[in-house]
Amino acid sequence: MVNSPIPKDLATECKKAAKILNSFIDPIEAKGPDKVIPQTVLQNAKGFAIFTVIKAGFLVSGRAGSGLVISKLEDGSWSAPSAIGTGGMGFGGQIGAEMTDFVIVLNSKDAVKTFTKGGNVTLGGNLSVAAGPIGRTAEGAGSVSLGHAAAIFSYSKSKGLFAGVSIEGSIVVERKEANEKFYHRKVTAKELLSGQISPPQQADVLYRALNLSVPRTSKINSSVNSNRFSHPPPPYTSDSGGNSSNNPFNEKNKESPKSSNVTQRATSFHSTSGKPPLAPKPPMPPRKNVETAVAAFDFQGEQDDDLSFNKGDIIIIKRKTNSTNDWWFGKCNGKEGNFPANYLELK
Repeated sequence: MVNSPIPKDLATECKKAAKILNSFIDPIEAKGPDKVIPQTVLQNAKGFAIFTVIKAGFLVSGRAGSGLVISKLEDGSWSAPSAIGTGGMGFGGQIGAEMTDFVIVLNSKDAVKTFTKGGNVTLGGNLSVAAGPIGRTAEGAGSVSLGHAAAIFSYSKSKGLFAGVSIEGSIVVERKEANEKFYHRKVTAKELLSGQISPPQQADVLYRALNLSVPRTSKINSSVNSNRFSHPPPPYTSDSGGNSSNNPFNEKNKESPKSSNVTQRATSFHSTSGKPPLAPKPPMPPRKNVETAVAAFDFQGEQDDDLSFNKGDIIIIKRKTNSTNDWWFGKCNGKEGNFPANYLELK
């Protein structure tokens, strides 16, 4: 389903952008793992421009649309979004109208800066454009080369299918009025994309979609300075993850080996029944610290390495970061996986 190209308020544009991005990165929505933007491209992106365009005309055609641009900050978090509009002219024999969703991957900081200068950005003029590689097979075959990549990769879908529609020649403009209305004051794209403006809560749905593009290993192995998740976080109180024990989860204690001198001990005792007395049980090893928590909400995983659980389940925490606003690793009901820490009620 193609989204509306009609300019809307920025909160609505965030929802639309999240929906569009998910259709390019979720194998289910994309109709297969070979129809998604490769993880390498997503992981190395410095930002995204996401928008919908309508193209209409006869012989001479015009195109217009709306969306937003967002950048990745130095700490790996995402900037506040900036509203954009698109337009352009073309020639060809197309009769009628067609709507297309676009995800433009900004491959460099310079590409992001182009959107902060307050003027018009001509795709293919100010910025070199290349059709982005598609699918995991492209990534596995080594066709994703970021060393000499174009400034931006272009991905397009029409009627839910990859369309390969060219965006070259399109002009992108900053929608200053939409930004001012959303942020309740005059702001510039430079302020927004450089991180000078705090990420708005109304954009959480977009941040969740963006974080889906980050490989899960990087989420669990580093402390993310962000209050956003790939999954919608439930209501939670202040951080409590940093005060718990730093001891990692230890494996179950193996059964202590039986003593080799049981026979000697048995024969050294006198028994009136004629049976040797039982050897004394070896002392139980001290119980090692195991950190657990109770699930405060149901969590249904979306990826193979997610740990699903229901409210009230006991979660064994095996790896954690210093923040409950992060992905942790644990075990529940005999299965292991990653889960959002703020779904737990920590003791």
